[in-house]
Amino acid sequence: DILRKAIGKKDVKLMSKVKEDFAKTAEKHGIVNKDDAAEIFSWIEKSQNYSFNKSHSIAYSLNAYQTAYAKAHFPHAFFTAYLANAVGKPDTYYEISQLVNNARLMNIEVKPPNIRNMNREFKLIGDNPTFGITDIKKVGGSVFDKMMECMDESKIDIKKCEWSEFLIVFGPCIKKDSFIALILSGALDCFGLFRTVMQHEFTVFKELSKREIPWIQNYKRQNPNAEFSECLGEMLLHNDWDSKNRPIFRFDRADIIQGLIDSLHSPGYNLYDNPEWIARNEQEFLGVSLTCSKVDEYDISTANCTCKEIHEGFESTYGIAVAAELLDIREYTIKRGKAKGNKMAFAAINDGTCTLDNVVMFSEEYNKYKDKINPKSVYLFRGVRDKKKGSFIIKSIKQLN
Repeated sequence: DILRKAIGKKDVKLMSKVKEDFAKTAEKHGIVNKDDAAEIFSWIEKSQNYSFNKSHSIAYSLNAYQTAYAKAHFPHAFFTAYLANAVGKPDTYYEISQLVNNARLMNIEVKPPNIRNMNREFKLIGDNPTFGITDIKKVGGSVFDKMMECMDESKIDIKKCEWSEFLIVFGPCIKKDSFIALILSGALDCFGLFRTVMQHEFTVFKELSKREIPWIQNYKRQNPNAEFSECLGEMLLHNDWDSKNRPIFRFDRADIIQGLIDSLHSPGYNLYDNPEWIARNEQEFLGVSLTCSKVDEYDISTANCTCKEIHEGFESTYGIAVAAELLDIREYTIKRGKAKGNKMAFAAINDGTCTLDNVVMFSEEYNKYKDKINPKSVYLFRGVRDKKKGSFIIKSIKQLN
């Protein structure tokens, strides 16, 4: 075991001590002579310097070959498996965003979670790697299990139910943060409503008391086509103040319920899903924006291509013009040539089609624009393609409206 430790730790002092013991013990047992013992130990010494690296290089090369084969021949299953295995790693969301970007470059669309599928984790559905319910931030396994339990108890058909039924059945059994995460991640887009509308109605639902919710649920079971606001209105109409079993127990609650109904009909603010808001929420809850991009909110009429088209080799006699969000910029000091000592930069940009991380700003352009640009903002980048390396070289930057 001391020998193993000396090899593994590359401990020269310990190795020389073991060598001495090895020679003495070999001579003592008389199995081999002193010269043979020295030769045998020389093989072990070579192992200390080489075999560890050799074993790892063989293992990594085999793994790399199998991975490349799977990606080339079974790309949809490959991305599904790798996305599933990204969960739980030190930087899960970074790895997910990298995999999704790579999938887009191979024309594979990664789909957001969908409550209709009710898949627990990443799953290949058709040709699309699809997020699972538990892959949403703030929606863990216990929440998923609780949802399955609610489905069984209420005998709800998740593939056919509509929004009001889902809200009234699952609203009480899913904690608030998890329900909102389902909405903002896009898992409930199958109901065909704006996410802001669903979030508002859920906020209203959470204002109901534990006494009022069972009445609403019972009324909904008897009237499947009733909307949530209709259920609240009927509760007011059917509330008998002389009955001890009335759903609205306190007199002041009647005014509150009426206020909730008014809020559903006239929210007081615009319930519209802004693309930047959608992208930001998907980034937070999924680690990547899937259904839209911040760029979708801007006037991109002056652009002549997308990031993905640049990656695929787009060329134009008028140059390249792409509207994209600046994700990251890394300053670099030039070490050789005429511009030695000057600053240049490498950047990453994204427009929803893919991320380009081979964007270059040479010193002249970088000095001109470095104080005018900020990560997370959207710009029109004009430039040309480097004919040798294929990178996108920026010549001008303009803020978009």
